[in-house]
Amino acid sequence: MIQIGALCFGSDFIYREDLKKALEMDPAWKFPNLEKAPVIQLTRGEFRAPKKSKKMIFIHTEKSKQHEVAKVPSKIYDGTSKAYPNGIMLLHSFT
Repeated sequence: MIQIGALCFGSDFIYREDLKKALEMDPAWKFPNLEKAPVIQLTRGEFRAPKKSKKMIFIHTEKSKQHEVAKVPSKIYDGTSKAYPNGIMLLHSFT
């Protein structure tokens, strides 16, 4: 698994499994060029800078499918108004 991006969050109580299911159920989660849907994992961690750190949810996927998967969260979390899990918009950073 390789890290493809990160979502900022402000609560230790966010349920990553629900967020993962919401990502996989979104209409943007389509991979017509792939035989099998990609696997993703969401892990909690900290993004550290010299004088500051921020809680993040890191998104990991299979290395062989990283380029296709990285496009999807950027489509979902594009800054437009829509229904997000728990009604909270998450900021993103994707490679």
